[in-house]
Amino acid sequence: MENNRLFLDKRVPSPLIQIPMGSSELLSKYLQNNNRLATLLISNTDKGSFQISLEKTGYTSIFGAELNDINMMLDLDLPAKKSIFRVSSDSRTPIKVSALAVFVAKKPYLKYSRTLDRRDFVEIEFSGHTESVYSEISPVINITN
Repeated sequence: MENNRLFLDKRVPSPLIQIPMGSSELLSKYLQNNNRLATLLISNTDKGSFQISLEKTGYTSIFGAELNDINMMLDLDLPAKKSIFRVSSDSRTPIKVSALAVFVAKKPYLKYSRTLDRRDFVEIEFSGHTESVYSEISPVINITN
């Protein structure tokens, strides 16, 4: 009965994956014992500033090949057709969030920038559709104090 309800609601099942986040050193140690499709790499750019980027791992192509072996119509592409990141601030001081080639509230931005106060948030969408000229750019978010 539950399956019929899901079919009638036209919902599409989606796999749940875990994406680790950290510095390059911590992620390389973590990935020695754990297979993950992607990582969120945190890099310090300046004092008080850092960059978060979605990076493929060595397991990404292996998993894509396994999917293709199951059915040649299955594939794994990163960046995804739609990647949504919710950035929220718990800092007492305002932080500045910026990104390139994104959608925010369904509005396109070549360069998006916004200052977040405490308890404020923004949802940033990266489009990886093949029609987009920015489809080959991995999602990168810059955060400065």
